[in-house]
Amino acid sequence: MAYEDEYLGLDENVMTPARIAGRIIKYLFIGLLLFIYLISIWRICSAKDPKSVTEFRWNTASYNAMTASPETFGILTSECPDYIDDDGFFAVSGVMRLGEDVMGKGLGQLQVTVRYNDSTVKRVIQKYGLESPPAGEPFIYILEDSDGNRYRAYQYADSSRLMYNYRRLIFDGIDFSGREYFTLFMYFVDDVDPDSGCISALEVWNAKASEKSIAVSEKDRPDGPDAGLRLNPAYLDKSQI
Repeated sequence: MAYEDEYLGLDENVMTPARIAGRIIKYLFIGLLLFIYLISIWRICSAKDPKSVTEFRWNTASYNAMTASPETFGILTSECPDYIDDDGFFAVSGVMRLGEDVMGKGLGQLQVTVRYNDSTVKRVIQKYGLESPPAGEPFIYILEDSDGNRYRAYQYADSSRLMYNYRRLIFDGIDFSGREYFTLFMYFVDDVDPDSGCISALEVWNAKASEKSIAVSEKDRPDGPDAGLRLNPAYLDKSQI
């Protein structure tokens, strides 16, 4: 281009149509690369679950156990045997538990994070022929062990990011002794009947899975139970399950 300009006697500062077109293409290409880079960074950041639903949450039971024996208190972590259901409705992660050696016999605790997309709610209300989602929590969660024992009461923390909704569930009074696995069942709030089926079910803990014990350092010990935890929806108590 410089040779042609010199040959044609053109000043480099003169903007010819060819030069304008070349610069437009150049800047469009740079803008496209920048857009792709920003989208990649956005996807990486948005893929991370919020800290509020991935870290261990302290309720009254776990806080009391920790303060009673802080030096020996440990949190057990393991990978969920199942991650996401076949329909892509729900995903589970971040399973943590407190064993009976920490909490007492039959008083264990299990925490797990549930994630579902906004489209999950839309597809479920379409299935039930509703025009809008119900007020409050759209889903109810029931934990069941390998012997068929059901744990219905739980506390939870909620969060959302973009199209994703998160629930950090805390089940207390868990008896892990002799149990092979635990499965989390998801129900639509207006159709909670374990005998007639559920929306989804995912195994969240298995006795054969390897676990890692995490000690709680003095600086990480809370000053009290988490005030941000909610009780499971009151209408769960009204069902005959």
